[in-house]
Amino acid sequence: MHPKERKWLVACGAFLAIAVILILMIVLASPASGAESNVAVDLPEEQRVRFRNMDGSCVQCSIGMLGVHMNQLAAELLLWSSPYGPAVRHGSGPSRVREYCNARGIPAFNVTGDTLPWVEWALLTGRGAAITWGRGHMVTAVGISPNRQLFAICDNNSPYRIQWVDRNTFVTKHGNRWAVIVRGPRPPGVPAVYPWWNLSIGATR
Repeated sequence: MHPKERKWLVACGAFLAIAVILILMIVLASPASGAESNVAVDLPEEQRVRFRNMDGSCVQCSIGMLGVHMNQLAAELLLWSSPYGPAVRHGSGPSRVREYCNARGIPAFNVTGDTLPWVEWALLTGRGAAITWGRGHMVTAVGISPNRQLFAICDNNSPYRIQWVDRNTFVTKHGNRWAVIVRGPRPPGVPAVYPWWNLSIGATR
């Protein structure tokens, strides 16, 4: 083989290898399913870990995450002493939540019984909800799939991750018992990724 032909083949091989690597990077960076793109409360991990439950304050942790998302500082700062009042710690029920929301001017729907339609509405409108989860615990519902068959939660006992569960699991664990939804204008959606790499080379503006 002529040396020039050998160099040309090597160059083509290198180009193909780079192309394959780029394609793999794009595929791996894409969500594993459509569900991940439907997170309503899209807080970065460094925000979520601020609300890790260390002392049985799961209700305030769950509502605090919503406070960040909904730009309601009084809700965000429940766990700490602030101009809105002293730190609110340990267990809470609907009556205590009603009292401190009224005292601090936190706009919220504090719903007991038949809560699933409220939770779905809150997720589909990008608001999220603090919900009962299992026995004696509250988490933040942060996402829902378009067909309403998958739900995402952030558990304040392990706020480093978002967990997706099927509808039956969600309904069973939530139990339709109690939900808190911070009221306010719908937050802006998550910015969409524009696939610029799919543009044709000769495209005009």
